[in-house]
Amino acid sequence: MLQRSMSYVFSIPNQDTILDACMRILPESLVYKMFRKRNIFLKWSLYKVACYFPKQMCSY
Repeated sequence: MLQRSMSYVFSIPNQDTILDACMRILPESLVYKMFRKRNIFLKWSLYKVACYFPKQMCSY
């Protein structure tokens, strides 16, 4: 038996202008750590919103 769960697909720009600006000002290692945490937080929060409001996410 196959169980299907909801899946959501979002398009994300290929270039991050904020990342590019930070790379010019800050050290690369610091920017990498900051943006890794930002990306993890964004994906985690999207997951939480989808768990709490599944019908709204489907209509989006």
